[in-house]
Amino acid sequence: MVVENFRPGVADKLGIGYEALKAINPKLIYVSVSGFGQDGPAAHRPAYDIIIQAMSGMMDATGFPDGPPTLIGEAISDVLSGLFASWGTLVALYSRERTGLGTHVDVSMFDSTLAFAATSVSRFVFTGQDAHRVGNRHPLSAPFGAYRARDGYFVLAILNNKLFHQFVAFIGHPEFIDDPRFADDVARSAHEPQLRACIESWATQFSVEEVCEILETAHIPVAPIWNVRQALASEQSVYRGVLSPVDDPNLPGMKLPSQPVKFSAYDGNRVTRAPGLGEHTDATLGELLGLAQSRIEELRAAGAFGAAG
Repeated sequence: MVVENFRPGVADKLGIGYEALKAINPKLIYVSVSGFGQDGPAAHRPAYDIIIQAMSGMMDATGFPDGPPTLIGEAISDVLSGLFASWGTLVALYSRERTGLGTHVDVSMFDSTLAFAATSVSRFVFTGQDAHRVGNRHPLSAPFGAYRARDGYFVLAILNNKLFHQFVAFIGHPEFIDDPRFADDVARSAHEPQLRACIESWATQFSVEEVCEILETAHIPVAPIWNVRQALASEQSVYRGVLSPVDDPNLPGMKLPSQPVKFSAYDGNRVTRAPGLGEHTDATLGELLGLAQSRIEELRAAGAFGAAG
């Protein structure tokens, strides 16, 4: 298997493109990850995460209505294309087991990000409406977003009338159940500012922790807004092993994120440190190329591996 993320055409110029390697091994799984895919009018463009977020509509849909288009706080297009590449690789490997044939897996950051933008894309496809920036609330539902408590913010996620009726009765506004302004999701979204004012008038009597405790007893979907330190230190994160200790003599006490998927038939995920420069040179040359240790030492003495070897 070969994985590359050159700009389209570069691997061919280097003599390591798909067609050249396929001629050597027809069973080859060759994975290309690029900004816009291997063909098309934009295929030649260089791409970084911010470029893809800008051109996919992701930034235009992010931020507050009176603010500028906003970059999502993580390199989401980079991550999404990597995830789709891993999925495509597994599909290709499974197919090869059944057919004996290899394939070229073409992954585009642009395509991957558009595939991820389910709300914006589906809204446009079915209504012809562009996404619009709505800040910390859902573009189509209410109350669904971030709301102020006495000492910070919390989020609510109420998507049906049953939950809404339960919620407004719980916070002291049972009259909203028969109010036409809040009759359904569409009406509630149109009158979200009035609904927000009532919710925050109630919630600012309490701390975020208190709001969450109160609403959880009523089975209302609610959560505090954590920073990454709080998320990683949470009981759930610790229990699930989100971070795993890694033995690294240069960085004692280091922990690294664990691969998040768990399999019942296998042991827990193994997390290892990155190898040092040249650390695996001997093993690679010996195990993969069959070189004797004496020959490796000769090459090292001759300076074949440079400073890293």
